[in-house]
Amino acid sequence: MKPIINSLSLMGRSILLFFLLTGAIDSMSQPVLSMKEIREHIVQNHPAFKAVDASIQALDAEADGAFSWMAPEVGAGFFQAPYNVSKWSSSNGMTGMGMFMVSAEQMFPNKKAQQAEYDYLKSRGSVELEKKQRVLNDMMTRVRDAYYALMLSEKKLNLIEQNKKLLNFMIQSAEIRYKNDLGNINSYYKLSAALGRLSIDSQLIRVDEMKQKALIRSLMLGDESRDFSVDTSIHWFDFSSVMSDTSILLQNATYKGIQQQIQVNKLMIQSEQMALKPQFGIRFEHMAGFGRQPQMFSLMGMVKLPMAKWSSKMNEAKARSLELENESLLAEQRAFLADANTNIRTKWVEWKGVRQEMELYNEKIVPALEKNFRVNLLGFEQNKAEILELLDAWQELINAQNEQLNLLQSALQIQSELMNLFQITE
Repeated sequence: MKPIINSLSLMGRSILLFFLLTGAIDSMSQPVLSMKEIREHIVQNHPAFKAVDASIQALDAEADGAFSWMAPEVGAGFFQAPYNVSKWSSSNGMTGMGMFMVSAEQMFPNKKAQQAEYDYLKSRGSVELEKKQRVLNDMMTRVRDAYYALMLSEKKLNLIEQNKKLLNFMIQSAEIRYKNDLGNINSYYKLSAALGRLSIDSQLIRVDEMKQKALIRSLMLGDESRDFSVDTSIHWFDFSSVMSDTSILLQNATYKGIQQQIQVNKLMIQSEQMALKPQFGIRFEHMAGFGRQPQMFSLMGMVKLPMAKWSSKMNEAKARSLELENESLLAEQRAFLADANTNIRTKWVEWKGVRQEMELYNEKIVPALEKNFRVNLLGFEQNKAEILELLDAWQELINAQNEQLNLLQSALQIQSELMNLFQITE
């Protein structure tokens, strides 16, 4: 009997050593993709950013046309010519009747009105620029969540692989003990069931892993067949500096986008007001008379008066509507700051609470259960404990380690939400 026990003892120590060491699943064949590399690739290649850039260029190109003049008007035709063509010619010393006239008219733009129109059109690109930052933040939030999920998948699969090896050892031990009348068959079935559940968990994790990788590849517009792995080291962001900065939310793209839209509306109001300024023009007419009539001309100055009460209603109504829209945008800004501040403070407290709970598991709970498992394993090796007791100790340890990973997942999720609120795209 002693050789069997000694053999189990040696195997137990080997398995325990493997179990307590935090190894990693071999992924050397897959390139490690960092968050920075993903971000740079998305910014350079994703069509959403190219679309925003093209939109900004289109708005700037439209602004260049603000200084154009109105098209000149040219006309030609008969002037005061009688229907009786015979009277066009001179006769009996009398000059003919009628003329052929050529006319040209040009209105001169108001320089101040043109500048106001240019400033308004040029300012619209600033709104699109903030939109680009929001798009980047939204994409990186999705990437970060997927990246964190892959990090946890690696850690969960690593833990499952360790526990599979341990369960296989325990199953082999149960078989040997049963054959030598040192145990019962019930323990074998319980261990086999536990091993089956681990296989199911592993499969579910790998399915989720494929989904997260597909999401990252789709945002990178990458090859679907290309596989990669992620950096599993945990990087905790230090929010203390941004939490103490009361102006940090004023740099948020959503807030700045609203602010830029308010400014655009103000410039548009100014443009509508300048459109009510008078415009001047000139009209020249040249007339060639029939039947020895002298050539004549007409030169007239003109002024357009859009500020008249009956012609200014449209511009005034537009300016008023923009003023009301700005009031709405200011209220939206205040609501955004209030909601964002509330969310940040809430998530900050929640994040610190989860981190503290993680410390308890890392420093006290899991180490204590590891020692408990080690004691039970030692008793099992010395034939002083049943394998079911060892299984219970292992179950308590694995439950604690799973809870440890769940807390890590919660902490990373909250960190991602905080980074989203602060628009940190690292």
